[in-house]
Amino acid sequence: MPGKNGTSIAKLKNADGKTIGWAVLWENSGLAVLWLGDNYDPVEIDPPLSVDMLKAAKAVCADSVTELLERLSTVQRARPKD
Repeated sequence: MPGKNGTSIAKLKNADGKTIGWAVLWENSGLAVLWLGDNYDPVEIDPPLSVDMLKAAKAVCADSVTELLERLSTVQRARPKD
């Protein structure tokens, strides 16, 4: 994991709306996911991560986790607000 101190910043949810993981922001701007079980198929992130946060994370480490969080955030921001 990047860094020593991480903060949970967003919930990852499955198609049923159940929280299946947490996006974690490390002090060096790296991102990680703390999964809460065996379901690794999130369809939603709440709240979506900002473009600036994702850019900073990619400067530290561009990996599959960052790509997943970016994809979920982009989709979430594009959804119409209620």
